Amino acid sequence: MKAVTQTTRRLANRTALAILTAYGLTTVHHIYGGIVDGAPNRLRVPFIMALPSLVALGSLHRYKRTGSRAALAASSTVAVLAWVVLSGLVHGGYAHAYKDILFLADGPPQLYYPLNPDEHYPPTISFLR
Repeated sequence: MKAVTQTTRRLANRTALAILTAYGLTTVHHIYGGIVDGAPNRLRVPFIMALPSLVALGSLHRYKRTGSRAALAASSTVAVLAWVVLSGLVHGGYAHAYKDILFLADGPPQLYYPLNPDEHYPPTISFLR
């Protein structure tokens, strides 16, 4: 196995910090939203995202210790799937961008509900109207 250089070790540490930061912000966002909106399903997200975060961090740690390319590939794959695809594109794209754009464009409410009928969209924010 190839030794990990100091520069690579620093990059791995920054990657770990990014994963922990994303997890922390996501946790605060969903716990706050779950409590304020009375949406207990949002309280599940920190538990759901903990598993891929731990796998990515554990694989990254193994890579730093051993230089294993398989560990680096596992960490990268899990982090991209969990944080870029699932949290970023799916959750951020649908739960935030799609519905917010529809709301701001005064789109028909029927378009809010097909993917999440229990959600409180459109929002009741009177100062925006």
